[in-house]
Amino acid sequence: MNPLRARAEAALVIETGAASVVRQCPQCGSVDHGRPILVGSDLYVSIAYADRLAAIAWGKNPVGIDLEPADSMPPAEMDVRAWTRLEALGKAAGTGVRDWPRGTPPDLPTESLDLPQAYVGTLAGIALGWRLIEPRRA
Repeated sequence: MNPLRARAEAALVIETGAASVVRQCPQCGSVDHGRPILVGSDLYVSIAYADRLAAIAWGKNPVGIDLEPADSMPPAEMDVRAWTRLEALGKAAGTGVRDWPRGTPPDLPTESLDLPQAYVGTLAGIALGWRLIEPRRA
């Protein structure tokens, strides 16, 4: 498992009191990818990765979080902030962005995240909390 993914999942366990984090793809059934699900908790969670950073979010209702390097080139001539909003909404909906642009993103509140200057990000839904996971210092 990717060390950053392991740290993000460990942080979710600490923050939520869950026993563990598992994944299962709703399309193919794989446990190697898919939406994160808490074992031993009824909270909803979301995880995002960008370079060497991760962000986690948790809430009583569906939440989504996304972060990207500020100099990213998102698809479809969108700016990177709009792209992180769409990604976060797709995560909260449980669909990702596979239906975009045909589908309509869910009507959830969104907020821009306070991140290091080189990144932008968005939180979708009403979260109980969110946290940035930074790389371990050597």
